[in-house]
Amino acid sequence: MAGRNAVGIDVGGSSIKAVSLTPAGTVVEQRQVELPATESGILAAIAALADGLGAGPSLGVCVAGVVDEEAGVFRGAARHCAG
Repeated sequence: MAGRNAVGIDVGGSSIKAVSLTPAGTVVEQRQVELPATESGILAAIAALADGLGAGPSLGVCVAGVVDEEAGVFRGAARHCAG
């Protein structure tokens, strides 16, 4: 059922983890990759994981940190993200 599963992605300090779930919440597949060294690498890894797991209309991405709304940036994120 590619394209119908929800995908969740967690960007951590040393790796990016992803899970694909059926609409009923059953785990279909899990993947983990080492955290890339650049922002563009992180974004590419997120996109590749989402695509590879068949992300449908539901995609969640979690990155620990704080959004500075006034400055329009994300602070305290993974070691290579802006902020």
